[in-house]
Amino acid sequence: MFRYLANLQCRDGEVVDAGTETTVNLYQELYYHFLGTDQSEDILCWRDLKNSKYMFDSSVTGDGKYVLLSINEGCDPVNKMYYFDLSELPNGLEGFQNENAFLPFVELIDNFDAMYQAIANDDTVFTFLTNKNAPKYKLVRVDLKEPNTWTDVIQESEKDVLKEAYAVNGNQLIVS
Repeated sequence: MFRYLANLQCRDGEVVDAGTETTVNLYQELYYHFLGTDQSEDILCWRDLKNSKYMFDSSVTGDGKYVLLSINEGCDPVNKMYYFDLSELPNGLEGFQNENAFLPFVELIDNFDAMYQAIANDDTVFTFLTNKNAPKYKLVRVDLKEPNTWTDVIQESEKDVLKEAYAVNGNQLIVS
């Protein structure tokens, strides 16, 4: 199984050279595809018809339990962050194929005031790289069971920019 993005807007058969387009792709959609099945059977997981310029990025956590949905509206380093607990589907994604609904994502961050990049999770406790009140970035942790309580893991440096963070060996972080 894999996920992909598509745009609702069509080009009506217009042929253009890749990279020379001047049009805007609108109404992005997030799909899940099951290998060996026809594309017509794919699950439309998310779209936002009220916000045509929103762009989506999705990932599945390392433990395979959560789908994360990052929503951007431009190139600024800010995003919304939603999540969905796959274990809430009693028959898995396969059982959701015949539903006429989007995945019921939960809004963790529902504004464009900062950038949030998921680094790791330990069940419901997530670690994010963020620039929220930290122009040089910091690492924070939140438990999805208590989404209003955020804790700094690595505070913003006065001098250095925290550019990247990676989870390794199950319980360690590499940061640079």
